[in-house]
Amino acid sequence: MAFCMGTALITATGRVNFGFRQALAPRYQTVALLFWCCLGLLFLGSAFFARPRLRYAFLVAQVCLLAILARGGAIAFYPITVARQHGFAQNAIADALMTGVYDPEVLKEAYPQMDMLLLTVPYLEINRLSVFSDRVASDLGKPLDSLFQLADRDDCTASLESAVRIDNPNGRGLRILGWAWDRKHHQPPLAIVATTNGIITGLGTVGQRRPDFRVVDRELSSNYVGFLAFVPETQPDSVVKLYAILHGNPTRACYLPVT
Repeated sequence: MAFCMGTALITATGRVNFGFRQALAPRYQTVALLFWCCLGLLFLGSAFFARPRLRYAFLVAQVCLLAILARGGAIAFYPITVARQHGFAQNAIADALMTGVYDPEVLKEAYPQMDMLLLTVPYLEINRLSVFSDRVASDLGKPLDSLFQLADRDDCTASLESAVRIDNPNGRGLRILGWAWDRKHHQPPLAIVATTNGIITGLGTVGQRRPDFRVVDRELSSNYVGFLAFVPETQPDSVVKLYAILHGNPTRACYLPVT
């Protein structure tokens, strides 16, 4: 009971910035299913062992449950992949909203009625709700060197795949697609930031599944190395640079010599 109550409290606290309705949504309590499963097995065992004749039936039930778990583990790759892709899409939407580059292709994945979404963005931003309550939103407009220490260029590697101009009247800019790798920690970077003349103006998320990049670079040990970044429209003479935010404490920014 303490586990369930503690989990519910922690989950609700983490979701309260989306409103009380979202904080109390029951679908976010799935982590408590392990507790209920153990409790159910306890009652099941008690019921079977109360009758000696049913002990072998309980053993059969255990074997069947083990088979179900083994089957679930064998096919867990597929729902995990779908969940990671969904998480990447949600993070990309957050970056598009925070940077003001309203890319229809990205936003419509979660919000088919894009006009209604854009009407709520000013309210969310002014009241620091939803994605605008995150610390990342407050990093925009600040000098890069005031937030991160610079890492050696050899600590990361990356490649630029495409840079598409977004001509949405509500928010223009660039959608940058590529891959990045944290060489020092042998894993994908935490995030991507873009600077315009040294000031953080763009954000990007890492974690898109791109197994084709592993074929190109054998150094990569993960398929989730793709990134999607958004940079608002800049002046023609502005210098735009991309940085990977590496793991570790303190976090460091590694300049991406994209090719």
